[in-house]
Amino acid sequence: MILYSHLKYSPQLHGLPRDRNSRGGGVFVAVRDNITSLERKDLEVDGCEILWCQLSLKSKDDDIFIGAYYRSTDSYKPETLNGLEESLHKLQSSVNVPFIVLGGDFNIPGMLWKVDDTTFPVNGLQSKILDIANDYNLDQRVDFPTRKDPVSGTENILDLLFTTRPSLIKNTRPSSGISDNIAVLADINIRAPRVSKAPRTNFRWKDVEEATFIESVSKLQTQFMRSSPKSKPIEENWNFFKDGLTNIINKTVPQKIAWGKPRPSWLSTDLVRQCRKKERSYVKAVKSGLPSDWDNFKTLQKKVNKEIHGAKRSHLQEMTSSENPRQFWRFINSSRKDSSGVQVLKVQDTNITSDKGKAETLADQFSSVFTKESVADSKPELPPSPYPDMPNITVSVDGVAKLLKELKQVRLPDLAQLQIKHSN
Repeated sequence: MILYSHLKYSPQLHGLPRDRNSRGGGVFVAVRDNITSLERKDLEVDGCEILWCQLSLKSKDDDIFIGAYYRSTDSYKPETLNGLEESLHKLQSSVNVPFIVLGGDFNIPGMLWKVDDTTFPVNGLQSKILDIANDYNLDQRVDFPTRKDPVSGTENILDLLFTTRPSLIKNTRPSSGISDNIAVLADINIRAPRVSKAPRTNFRWKDVEEATFIESVSKLQTQFMRSSPKSKPIEENWNFFKDGLTNIINKTVPQKIAWGKPRPSWLSTDLVRQCRKKERSYVKAVKSGLPSDWDNFKTLQKKVNKEIHGAKRSHLQEMTSSENPRQFWRFINSSRKDSSGVQVLKVQDTNITSDKGKAETLADQFSSVFTKESVADSKPELPPSPYPDMPNITVSVDGVAKLLKELKQVRLPDLAQLQIKHSN
């Protein structure tokens, strides 16, 4: 355990301690002086050594709740975790989806934590901590031993680090502590990394040389007809046509590489222009230091913020009232705080952590709602139809050509954009 007195030698840190009434010791959280923090005494529980600290970020919804916890080794009954469970319940009741980082010495031996294996059950203590982690969507990130028994040499993971956003916890590693337990260090990203769009190729059809393109397509047609397509499978004919046409497009059509920039759909070009104008006014005010320039910057800042909030609200109202749900869910996915995907699933007191296990569990759940009929069951016999049989359908070349001419031209992606001029 790190002593609170060690903070005296760290002038850039201030501590939020919770000392024991007797026997010394306790838990604390150390925060840098330049970070706004608030001790949440309302989340504490009598008889439980736990301390919560709320770190304020730019957005209130992104505040981090840092927790320090210690479980005594006086008893290994699962009831010793009731205080932790009650404290987490208080936190979840006060915040809708809290960003939790909870660490400390849990003193729960016999767990590997890589596969949620409880190979050392002591009165259900391991099962209790797994239930708490599952109920409050907590993921444990420490997978290396933090204490080695000096007598038996047994290694255990006693110091744990839980979080509700595992993709933001990076580089969890051991470090030499000042006690008999190994200290746990981890890096926390404040926000989930934005996934940039991959570069895409845009074909400039306006600049294509029509004569060269038509000549290349005619040669491809001749090669295709000479290859006896009627004697080949449809898949082989399609691959021949697709590969040949792709090569022609890559050689004859000018291309331009476009790099996608992450921009919210509600952020129009005019708003981007105003934001840049506000940034220029800020740089000017910083360089000059004149009150008039600062007043101009503050006026632009209020105006831009008001228009941004209004554009975002209008966009949300438009999406919620739209009949197309794809735009709404695309916006929801872009606003997520975490990129971890499906969380740990629990099936019959077993936690599923692997991607394959999660996929199979969700597939089984989906298929369970459908009725399973046995093939051996006799099929019902249908009575004879009172309607006459339909005559054979005759498909002629002229009929197909007529239908193709009546098709409306629509813009389709990739190869389907190509319009080939062909005359018989």
